[in-house]
Amino acid sequence: MVYIEIAAIIIFSIACYYSLKKLLLTKFKKLDDDYLIMLTSALDSKSKELDVKQSTSLLSSKQELSKENELYLSRMNKDISKQLEELSNNVRNKRII
Repeated sequence: MVYIEIAAIIIFSIACYYSLKKLLLTKFKKLDDDYLIMLTSALDSKSKELDVKQSTSLLSSKQELSKENELYLSRMNKDISKQLEELSNNVRNKRII
């Protein structure tokens, strides 16, 4: 009789262990899935934010470069015009033999 009770208690303990294990594993899986969804959404929003920052910085860099290039080309044009004028004055003032 005692052996039957001990066997019943052991079987009950094993069944409780497996049911609790299954319950905890499903709970952990749900928590893991929720955490993964939260991380994914956070990474997506951060990625979009960084894309916007990158686009704005590239656009501002492009505008700065175009302004610098315009100034540089303007200076070069003035320098070339000045040199051409000097050359034309030199040629005009020289006597042709």
